[in-house]
Amino acid sequence: MSPARPWNFLTADQAGGSDNRVFEDGAWGGGWHPDLAPQENDVVVREHWGQSGFAHTDLDLQLKKHGITHVVTVGMLANTCIESTSRHAMELGSHDLNGTSYAHAILSSDEIVTAFKGAHV
Repeated sequence: MSPARPWNFLTADQAGGSDNRVFEDGAWGGGWHPDLAPQENDVVVREHWGQSGFAHTDLDLQLKKHGITHVVTVGMLANTCIESTSRHAMELGSHDLNGTSYAHAILSSDEIVTAFKGAHV
């Protein structure tokens, strides 16, 4: 293990991301987009280091603590973090299964913004 790669058995994608500093704090992709940055009183879950946003984080605890029963996953690659986090949510019971897969719906950004408008949060 090297300091740049603190885990054993990285996949080729993980090793490449580490080498290229993808999502590293201060590097490309390592900061918040201004439109998505946490706001005052937002709950921010600790960083994950694998595919799932649940593994090695307090995401499940935070969802349950705040009575959140549905999740919306957004990310860069649908077949990695988004899929893994969504499937993990389903396994933990963080959302209801509606159909033969792990999602209620696949929506565009405009559709999700419209769906959230007027929602009681």
